[in-house]
Amino acid sequence: MLKIVTYNVNGLRQRIAQHGSLLKLLDSLDADIICFQEIKLTRQELTADLITAEGYESFFSCTRTCGKGRSGYSGVATFCRVKAAFSSIEVALPVAAEEGFTGVLEGSRGTESRNCYAFADAECLREFQTDDLLKIDGEGRCIITDHAHFVCNVTLVGNHSSFQHIWAPG
Repeated sequence: MLKIVTYNVNGLRQRIAQHGSLLKLLDSLDADIICFQEIKLTRQELTADLITAEGYESFFSCTRTCGKGRSGYSGVATFCRVKAAFSSIEVALPVAAEEGFTGVLEGSRGTESRNCYAFADAECLREFQTDDLLKIDGEGRCIITDHAHFVCNVTLVGNHSSFQHIWAPG
């Protein structure tokens, strides 16, 4: 059976320090797919010790904005075991991954997003300007991974006031 764990770490660096290494943290959770919210890292802070662990593939969405003077205040990550614990086949690895809710961000590896969710053309988003959609996705609150038989959406949702500046009419 595939195991999925979700965990609001309130700072990934601190959780890794508590366990001694990223690999020890991931192994302690004993899951095939591990979803972290509130990693509190910027893209510039993504060093090998924070993002790579033998036997896992990682996907990150970090805040790209400095709203209210804060940087690295949100962020989500998904770690997928290369081989599932119950099988020798790579069932936990996604066939596609996308950063953000809307599909308008450039991919985290400098390429266009792989549109595993294809939300960018959705009717409900047409009333928003591209800049507004970029602000939403730029907060680092969503990673979507498509695992062929299911889609995993890791989302960090703030309180109502944290989104009001984007969703409320100006």
